[in-house]
Amino acid sequence: MIVSDFWLDETLVTTSAFDAFVRATGYVSTADRIGYGLGASEGMEDWAWERIPGASYRRPFWEATADHAAFTRPDAPVVMTSYDDAVAYCTHHHARLPTEAEWEYAMRAGSMTTRYPWGDEPTRAGRYALNFWQGESHAHNDRLDGWVYVSPVKAYPANAWGLYDPVGNVWQWTSDWYSETTYRDVAASGIVRDPAVRTRARSAPCAAARGGAAPARARVTASSTEENRSPRRRTTTSAFGARTRSPERSGL
Repeated sequence: MIVSDFWLDETLVTTSAFDAFVRATGYVSTADRIGYGLGASEGMEDWAWERIPGASYRRPFWEATADHAAFTRPDAPVVMTSYDDAVAYCTHHHARLPTEAEWEYAMRAGSMTTRYPWGDEPTRAGRYALNFWQGESHAHNDRLDGWVYVSPVKAYPANAWGLYDPVGNVWQWTSDWYSETTYRDVAASGIVRDPAVRTRARSAPCAAARGGAAPARARVTASSTEENRSPRRRTTTSAFGARTRSPERSGL
């Protein structure tokens, strides 16, 4: 697979950047429009979700939730954002979400076979290199990396190409629609340049998100990790960590 040159923002889209977009355009996010979001907090069963009335990117969690303040930092990755929110933000900035192929190429930064861009272990030089859940279950996070949920967008070292949060922290929307046979189909086609964006269809009703998130354990977060998500889904792990992509430097 070959991808053409492209520019990518060095960090996930932050709470402050998304708020500036909302203030400038009057945009109403999916969560604000529908009136609630979904969250998974410490103490709940693994992969369980609860409805949070009034949740939005401004207040993703109940105020009493552990480490709630981390979500509202201006340099936190914006969460509780849907695929539609991500597309609206990118469009306003004359950019778009990266395709899955672009995302993985950029996040791997030259690595081809390892779990993480830097190797197969979640540590680099004896320190954690990504934000993930430390604990046997979601009942308790041991907080060995200093965070319960999200971390600031530059809390961990960038990959070899200067991109932060290449794995972990939050799920990142891509422009593709999820398909279980994507890689098998591409492999059968031989060398493919800039694989076409998979479009929404009955057979592909969900958008593809990549990278894993803070509530996921280390074995789930990886450069190759993929998840399918409803385009209207907005959760405390849905960032559109949507890195914007443009054929020219965006200057964001």
